[in-house]
Amino acid sequence: MFPRLSFFDILKLFFRALFTLLVIAVFVVLFWRMNAARVPEHLVTLTPNATLLAAYEREGDALEKLTQEQNTITRTKENYGYFASSSAIFVPAADQLQLLVRYNDSTLKALAEDYALDFQPESDKDWYDVTLVLAIDKTPEDKTDNLSSNPESVSLVRVKATETVAREHKGRHSYRKFIFDGISFDEDLLAVYVDFYYTGDLRYENEDFNIYEDKAYGTLCLYAHTEADINKITPLTEKDKAALDAR
Repeated sequence: MFPRLSFFDILKLFFRALFTLLVIAVFVVLFWRMNAARVPEHLVTLTPNATLLAAYEREGDALEKLTQEQNTITRTKENYGYFASSSAIFVPAADQLQLLVRYNDSTLKALAEDYALDFQPESDKDWYDVTLVLAIDKTPEDKTDNLSSNPESVSLVRVKATETVAREHKGRHSYRKFIFDGISFDEDLLAVYVDFYYTGDLRYENEDFNIYEDKAYGTLCLYAHTEADINKITPLTEKDKAALDAR
């Protein structure tokens, strides 16, 4: 027969079981959050389009990818943590950039507050306009003026995406993947930035917009020629090759 348990023994067992359940619950929540924050691997794999396929046909397995470890999250006071660059892969031989950006549900709440919207933006819709700004050297014979924002020495050119190839929502995060063709990766390219705008406030379309002075809702640097020492050149992964060969 089982020994009779006193009230205090039962109370001790109860709290021990409760503590065990709490520990398990904490680990389950942490595991869920870690998994939800992980970037879906298929979104990082190169997405084939006609331009990339043509380069792959020319270069074969010698086709290379270039990345830089730049700051990946907006950090100014006005947009701290709003936007992130989860993956920015340049394919120089294809004059192409494949960009994966991310924002979480709190960024949509901030959008409603920042613009005093009378509705809560839903995660399945495109609320942000994503474009590149290329800084191009107008005086390649003079490298001393490249760090300025003087229109006479540096040209800033806005580039819209060739196509949007993925829209996904995982956990609390929304992902958008864009392909930008025609990004000539030559010595005149000084820097590549990505600008985020609310689609209801595309300031850069205004006639009085000054690309050298006016700020976007959020901006990240994806590439800087002055930081070539952090360039990371990598070959195609097996998943990249499989995606390209499948087309």
